Amino acid sequence: MARPAGGKEADEMWTMQNTWGFQQAELDAINKVLERLMAGSDGLEESFLNEALNNEWREGISEAELYEAVTKRLGLAVDP
Repeated sequence: MARPAGGKEADEMWTMQNTWGFQQAELDAINKVLERLMAGSDGLEESFLNEALNNEWREGISEAELYEAVTKRLGLAVDP
């Protein structure tokens, strides 16, 4: 779908103001996944994680499915 606008600062979450085409519940799920990824990614750049989230996002994907898809894409260990 659509990723955060180009001016997105590091450590800024996905919001209605810096994205387009999302419902608030979808942004909440993406932000939860981003927080989990940042906590378990051992120093990966947030922009790298955001790009992976953007690439794996699809309409109707659950938070759990998105987390699994991104960790698989990046070869990260899955946090249960």
